[in-house]
Amino acid sequence: MNPLRYLAPPRPFTDISTSTTKEIKERICYVDAMKANPHFKISEDRDEALFDYLESCHTLTNGSPTNEERQAAQACIREYEKSLENNEPARLSFDLATKVKLGEELDNLWNMWLFNRYEKYLPEDIAKAAKSHPSSQVSDPWHKAFWTPFSGRLEAEKASFDKVLVGQNYHNDCPTFLLLALLCERHSLDWDETLQLIKACASEGDKVDLPAVDLVDFLKKRDVAGLATRLDRDEASISLSTEYIMGVGSWSGRLLSSSLGGMHGTKSDAIGVAGEGLDGLDGEHEHGKEGDEDLEGDHVDWRETFISN
Repeated sequence: MNPLRYLAPPRPFTDISTSTTKEIKERICYVDAMKANPHFKISEDRDEALFDYLESCHTLTNGSPTNEERQAAQACIREYEKSLENNEPARLSFDLATKVKLGEELDNLWNMWLFNRYEKYLPEDIAKAAKSHPSSQVSDPWHKAFWTPFSGRLEAEKASFDKVLVGQNYHNDCPTFLLLALLCERHSLDWDETLQLIKACASEGDKVDLPAVDLVDFLKKRDVAGLATRLDRDEASISLSTEYIMGVGSWSGRLLSSSLGGMHGTKSDAIGVAGEGLDGLDGEHEHGKEGDEDLEGDHVDWRETFISN
């Protein structure tokens, strides 16, 4: 059975004159997704046209525009969507079931990565209970059966999506990338790291070679900004789902509150706490040497460990 069967192909946006507010907001989500992509580099003229398109969508969804304003906004939207055509209208509208399915898979993907990186910092009672939970016994925790064919689609579409990123009209040749971009923006996920994780899950065999990220390394290198960015990304990616991942549930409460010991505020909060930890490092704790024992041992409050070291 095809694991991607729940991902339906996109359709063109409905004509703007008959679009509901929800359908207009779909257009806004498309723009947000493209502008959020770190590799989106279009010409100045195209960027201005995209901005006008976005503003026109906002005009129709915010307040009560006059008839003249409505007509001008609709004309702008039609003109821009016409400019995206390449023999046929660009198909940019994904149904709800498709977005929900990929959203759930992305939540699992990032939560699994978080679990693998933060597991050793979990409080002992949570770690012990997790081992006996049914979700710890699943045969495919990384959902490799889903990500392997999904990654295959990405590989086939990459050349077309690269063209879209520089302003060329190849949208209909890369629907999987467009869907992924939409959900990464919606779930506040880092684009490049998501692609790395998907590629890792598509590798042969049961092993998943994850991107190398170690919070301890940030501290030993006195990389306060890097640590703050890492914590910011991790917090932003945490799913509010009630699903359990490897026996651990309620990620936003249990994992961050218990494991990070309160270091899950704003980026400035993270910088402040990281700075405290850095002040305590004497520069002699090299990787694999003194100082690692406390971090690798029993489940502890790692903020206290960092500061005390």
